[in-house]
Amino acid sequence: MATNRGTIDQYLGRTVDFVAFQGLQATGDRPLTMSLTELNQGGLVVTGPQKVAQRFLLEFLREKGSMPLRPAGGTDFITEARLGYLRTAIDVTGAFARAVVDIKSTLSGEESDSDPDDERFADATLEGVSVTGTNAVLRVRIATRAGTSRDFIFPIPVMV
Repeated sequence: MATNRGTIDQYLGRTVDFVAFQGLQATGDRPLTMSLTELNQGGLVVTGPQKVAQRFLLEFLREKGSMPLRPAGGTDFITEARLGYLRTAIDVTGAFARAVVDIKSTLSGEESDSDPDDERFADATLEGVSVTGTNAVLRVRIATRAGTSRDFIFPIPVMV
């Protein structure tokens, strides 16, 4: 059974997104599942810095040009990983930096001046990356215009 995690008053004047990655929580470790709902739950929404982090990650994972009506959306990061260009931490760091430039442009174009500052993207920082075997693990910090941030760990397969 889903539980109410807030009141309607907390969402007044805010925009909300549906939760795309189940298991989000402000602190601690919990594996995320890529599904719109968990068993016996549905209609969950995300706001604030977690919304910004989710928007960033969805844009980061979208291959540039993969959506005909949004040809400028997405990044080349996953394309580079899929083609085997990301073999070292330096490769991953460079690809991440290029992706952030694209994401800043895309997300700022989607935001409105009336959006709350904690739901507006400011920057993304690669706090660390490790490449072991066929996996790279990225530690990312997403900052909002309000000065709040969220950290997440993102594993991706790489070719050695």
